[in-house]
Amino acid sequence: MSVGVLLALCLAARQGAAREVTVPIRMDLAFVRQALVEQLYTGPGEKAALWNDGVGCGWLELYQPGIDVVDGKLRIVSRGDARIGTSVGSKCLVALDWKGFVEVFEEPQLNPETRSITFKVVNSNIYDEKHEKRFFTGKLWDLVKKYVHPRLETLHIDLTQPFDELKAWLPLVLPGSQEQIEKLLASLSVRDPRLADSELAVTLAFDVEPRAATAAPTPEPTLSPAELAA
Repeated sequence: MSVGVLLALCLAARQGAAREVTVPIRMDLAFVRQALVEQLYTGPGEKAALWNDGVGCGWLELYQPGIDVVDGKLRIVSRGDARIGTSVGSKCLVALDWKGFVEVFEEPQLNPETRSITFKVVNSNIYDEKHEKRFFTGKLWDLVKKYVHPRLETLHIDLTQPFDELKAWLPLVLPGSQEQIEKLLASLSVRDPRLADSELAVTLAFDVEPRAATAAPTPEPTLSPAELAA
């Protein structure tokens, strides 16, 4: 990233007027999945315990998430395990035992205040163990909407560290006055989060002032015939 930023700065500085420079920052899906596991699937075997009734008659768990990009959206497919029942004395009246997969589609968004990429759930599906879509009870859907959607929307990619590192690095390589450097740093922004080609990307933008024109050297006066003869 630093090389690309430096080249962009050099090219912009040669222009005749101040201009905005944009530089793409790309993160592969392995990085995104690592953030997903570290933030949400923190239990043994990459498990996310989303709901438990506390008496052993009901729970919802997801584990071993896989991610990819489909139509510009992040698709998260997790194995799932759920039971819905009612405690009667020392026993449970089980209404549903389910094992299968939960598929969730999310769109990336930008939180400019925290300089982080967040995600909004836009669709989801429930499958059985054969990855076939069947009719499932409303109670299972209610659990998914109540506990899975909000949990997966807490996924975030923090850009504060690379942003601060860039702010510390630019003054070391950028020519110009302290005032010009401060203007550039003040203009730094992140925008346009997007998913494509198995990557998560954002655009870093900043304004660059042109370099001051270098005064041309004064030409030497032409020698007179007498001076040439001498």
